[in-house]
Amino acid sequence: MSLSEGDQQQLPELGLSRWERRSIRAKQLPFLEERPMTDTVADCAWKDFRRPLLGRFTHQGNFRFLKFLGFGVDGVVWKVRIDHQTYALKV
Repeated sequence: MSLSEGDQQQLPELGLSRWERRSIRAKQLPFLEERPMTDTVADCAWKDFRRPLLGRFTHQGNFRFLKFLGFGVDGVVWKVRIDHQTYALKV
């Protein structure tokens, strides 16, 4: 059974939602810090907390995976020990 043309609901034309626009803008921003990570003090400025970036880890050593911490859209996070230091490693 079909509805007559006058009885059919007209769907509103949907544009991009605010969330979609925000997501598109966020995807255009860099997510990786170009400077390599070091063992020195991390940047603690407010801007670094507002938009954290993944650091390049250049340390060569013996990796030991300690624990699976979680996952998300971008990958998984492991607690690892590398030459007697503990890190969170996102893959």
